[in-house]
Amino acid sequence: FCYNDHAMTYEILTNEQMAAADRLTIEGGTAGYALMTQAGQGVAALVHERYEWRQIVVLCGPGNNGGDGFIIAQCLKDKRHDVRLACLVSVENLKGDAAEAAGNWQGAVESFEGLEIDKDELVIDAVFGTGFSREFETPVQDVFEQIEGQANDVVAVDVPSGVNGTTGEVAAFTPHAELTVTFFRKKLGHILMPGASRCGEIRLVDIGIQDTVLEQTGLACFENYLDLWREHVAAKTPESNKYSHGHVLILGGYRMTGAACMAGHAAFRIGAGLCTIAAHSDAADVYRSYLPNIIFEPCGSHRDFKTHMEDKRRNAVLIGPGAGLDDKEGLRKAITDACGCGDKKVCVFDADALTVFEENPASFHEILGPHCILTPHEGEFVRVFPDLKGNKLERTREAALISGAVVLLKGPDTVIAAPDGRVVINNNAPPTLATAGSGDVLAGMIAGLAAQGIPPFEASCAAAWMHGAAARHFGPGLMAPDIIDQIPAVLQDLS
Repeated sequence: FCYNDHAMTYEILTNEQMAAADRLTIEGGTAGYALMTQAGQGVAALVHERYEWRQIVVLCGPGNNGGDGFIIAQCLKDKRHDVRLACLVSVENLKGDAAEAAGNWQGAVESFEGLEIDKDELVIDAVFGTGFSREFETPVQDVFEQIEGQANDVVAVDVPSGVNGTTGEVAAFTPHAELTVTFFRKKLGHILMPGASRCGEIRLVDIGIQDTVLEQTGLACFENYLDLWREHVAAKTPESNKYSHGHVLILGGYRMTGAACMAGHAAFRIGAGLCTIAAHSDAADVYRSYLPNIIFEPCGSHRDFKTHMEDKRRNAVLIGPGAGLDDKEGLRKAITDACGCGDKKVCVFDADALTVFEENPASFHEILGPHCILTPHEGEFVRVFPDLKGNKLERTREAALISGAVVLLKGPDTVIAAPDGRVVINNNAPPTLATAGSGDVLAGMIAGLAAQGIPPFEASCAAAWMHGAAARHFGPGLMAPDIIDQIPAVLQDLS
């Protein structure tokens, strides 16, 4: 497993921003057909490199995505591939650059009506581009249903047809591509679910659009990558001591004790100098026997948690994992007291700490601030921000603005938003992370990084990426404690 960044870009665009980049490039003197030619040649080169010799069918739509398809087909034919091409509309109905591309195709054009595709054929999907936002109709549905049923290998041009490039929504029968080749920058639909699940491997092709256009188009967000936060994750120096690397304080429950234990363990593994769990004395034996380096302090009830925060060296507070909802008023008081400590203590709220405000989420928003980090999954997010609409990125960004806190909305496409408008999507999480306790580990990792003085947004981004990297490092059969055990390997590879 390699952690080194390769030559990629990490700015993510909406459909509208990509269209603006195309338009600005054309207005700057580059012909639209030149962009289409670069796109088609780039896709063909990758297909030729990856698949050597294959029988190929290129499916072309009525717009510029279809024009790319005609150029791809001709390039592959020139490389001696066995290529056939089908177009959704008659060639006479194509316009502009797509019509010119079709005019340069030296072969027959088949119809989608009654099209038969062999199960061994490589399918190049150039039917619909990033702006598609409806359901398929016959004959497109028939063709894609056939492809899905036969499990053909599919290479998608820009996006798999049926994926909306801005929202990530997908139409029924959207192909599952093995490879998606896109241009200039990735779009939101490439990394937001469920669109991301249809893209397979994503490769980026340079078609001649200059990076400087981003100054005019803007961008939707960044994909999470090392340079956003790596400088903050520093190795310990000879002058370091346990206090200089922070002290994480966790509110533990007396039933679901494992959650707080794993969170504390993860905080230590990621570099925190100390960790204390404050919980009811009935659970003392469990907490004291888990790890000898985790300090246990008896806490009569959640209402008494404030006294454990008085030590100023305890600079990161985690509330939620296994806290329990038996005493909701006490839990809300503990959270309110934590928020009231000011920005000298970073507060991480997860699980029960979010659910406890379900009946009055506005009261939660009022006490939060930029020193707070919320780590909900989708169900918890809806409880705390019930009125937000839009795609996952839009809802998370709005939640951060409303609450004034950093919001990390978990999932295979984890979105991390800061109240100042910064947004990152973390998409390195493998499916094996869908296991009990993985969220508790992530919360502990965030708290552990925050305790070391890493700002809340960067701590959240770093922890999310390392959480996914640790899971990938372990592989199949993952359980939550295994993530913790892999943290040293991730840190070693980052150093």
